Amino acid sequence: MSTEEPKSDKENEKIKVLIAIIALVGTLGAGVLTNWNSIFPIKPSPLTSDLPINPISSPPLSPSKFDEFFKKASELEKMALKLTPETGIGLTEENLSKSTQHWQNAIRLVQQISSSDPTNVIADETLVKYRGNLSYTEALKFGFIAAKLTTKAGEKNVSSIEEWQNIEKLWGKALTKLKEIEPTDPNYTSANEKISEYKNKLAYAGQAKLIANFLQGSRKATEAENLTRSAESQDDWLQIAGLWKQSIDLMKNVPKGSRSSSEAQKNVKDYQSKLLYAQEKATKLQ
Repeated sequence: MSTEEPKSDKENEKIKVLIAIIALVGTLGAGVLTNWNSIFPIKPSPLTSDLPINPISSPPLSPSKFDEFFKKASELEKMALKLTPETGIGLTEENLSKSTQHWQNAIRLVQQISSSDPTNVIADETLVKYRGNLSYTEALKFGFIAAKLTTKAGEKNVSSIEEWQNIEKLWGKALTKLKEIEPTDPNYTSANEKISEYKNKLAYAGQAKLIANFLQGSRKATEAENLTRSAESQDDWLQIAGLWKQSIDLMKNVPKGSRSSSEAQKNVKDYQSKLLYAQEKATKLQ
């Protein structure tokens, strides 16, 4: 009887057990791998998750770019100065607007040089000069528009309080720009002369604003008086009543600080009786 057969059976059993273990481990391993992220979630490293993201800075300008930008800025400077002659002859709102744009564009070019090279003294000095010229040109522009509107208002002699407020605002803007000019600026002397001139014009606009309602109210009253002489129909008297009503409202809104304030209050009483008369006439003609 052979002794190898039992031994062979034992070895076969060992192999079967080993295969079963491998299979079991393989099944578990596959499950673990499939659900690895849920079993072992990945946590961000505290050393890297909160690090700020640095923006990529633009490269500094090359020397050739410096020359190019300075050249363009110098060309814009010449163009701006041509549009604003020292004598003031030939100044127009359009030219002043173009000159302002040229100074603004020239400043942007030099600012790029200055930010790229903070130690560039020439760029800093040029910026100061260009900003002074920009302020002076903007002051001239505001003053030019204000003067034109003042002339127009004087021709009409019936400008509203809102129109004078706008003119007053423009003179104020012009003065603000002139006061920005430094004593070392070549425009400083001219700016000081303009400040004195513009202050007087600002004061004039302020006074005109105070009597604007009185003048408009007086004009409405004159229209009503003229129509009364030839009024016949109900529509005529309704129109006259409307004019008296407008005149009364304007007189009531004359500022108390105005030299016409007391006269305006007297007119209100007078115009109210004339308004009632016109309304009665219109009612009778129904």
